[in-house]
Amino acid sequence: MNEVVHKAVSEWVENYFNDILLLHIDDQKFVLQFLGDKKIAVDFKELFKDDYSNLLALKSPDSLKDKDINYYIKKDDFDLSIFNNKLIKFPCVGFKFGDYIELFFDYGNVSYNDDYKIKEFFIDEVGVKVGVPSESFQLVFKQLEDDKYLGDWEMNETIKLSGVDNSNYKSMVQQALFYIGYCNPSVHTDEYPRIRAFSGKYYNISGYEFDEQEQMQLTFKQEIEKGVFNKIKFPEVISFYNAAISIKEEEVSFLYFYKVLEYFFIINQKSIFIENINTYKINSEINDFISATSKIYKQGEEELLNYLLSSIGNEIDKLMIFAQKSGLIRENKIEEFSKGIYIYRNSIVHGKGDYKFNLKIPDDIEKKKENLWNSIIQEIAHILIFKYCLEVDKKYSPYFECDI
Repeated sequence: MNEVVHKAVSEWVENYFNDILLLHIDDQKFVLQFLGDKKIAVDFKELFKDDYSNLLALKSPDSLKDKDINYYIKKDDFDLSIFNNKLIKFPCVGFKFGDYIELFFDYGNVSYNDDYKIKEFFIDEVGVKVGVPSESFQLVFKQLEDDKYLGDWEMNETIKLSGVDNSNYKSMVQQALFYIGYCNPSVHTDEYPRIRAFSGKYYNISGYEFDEQEQMQLTFKQEIEKGVFNKIKFPEVISFYNAAISIKEEEVSFLYFYKVLEYFFIINQKSIFIENINTYKINSEINDFISATSKIYKQGEEELLNYLLSSIGNEIDKLMIFAQKSGLIRENKIEEFSKGIYIYRNSIVHGKGDYKFNLKIPDDIEKKKENLWNSIIQEIAHILIFKYCLEVDKKYSPYFECDI
């Protein structure tokens, strides 16, 4: 590694960070120190990936032109945890490094208005602080810099706990949420402090951005102008959908979205019914007709779900890519996607751990990744409603491209 890159890395750390120090740099790696006493040795090849050879070719500071070393750092799959096994990254949520944990946090209007009576305190010997994400958090989640839904880091909040260990950090986070909620009561009774998962637009309870609102309204542009809308087919589905949107509790909300999918298990096989009817008209074999029709109703739920999703395969392609990138499924295939939804649905329905009635304790940290299924199933519900209830083309679909 040449001197130009050495200097560029030094300037990057110096210009971008106040609390992160560069302890060492050589031809293979550089060592960062942050969170007081924690260190990570970062491998050049792993950090810069495809641009590594381009960096080696730099001969002078002028070679960088208007770009600094930050330009060359890979972001799509940036992951500092590969350089130190003590750094545990919780996808979409936060990280733990030794005795320190920091997580995305939200308390609705209390967060928005900074209306806290107390936001820094101790629980016994564990320090708790709510505030702007630390420089360490920003570095660990560097790939979010280009996400349009993140905004500035200063617009976000995290909760930070120091002095925890592997046996108590989940419990201490829950205790911290309780004290924050009780000592900083919101004027809105439906608000309570929570650990949130960042997943593009869907992390933000404040709703859609203005340009998104305009895109969504394009679907009903003529209806809005005339003030007249078509009557919706299968209105029961809309009842399920409205309930899912209104319910704050994620698992219950998911089940109502799933009811939308269930509703179309048979309806989406209309073409098979028509084929059976036409066959009966030709051969008049009523027993064959009954047998063929009965097969539809005898399918298992997982098979019905797979068939439903296969019928909208093109529309859910982005959702499957999102699910794979988020670690929800291993392969970008309908069967894998359908199985993932079905397994998550069952994990909610069968909430008790086992026949001994062991409790399934909510896990806001490591299970948040699974809660991304809510974002996905909501969009599937949208697609099905537009296809079967409205029979119009959906002009806008949310982005599902957040790499975490």
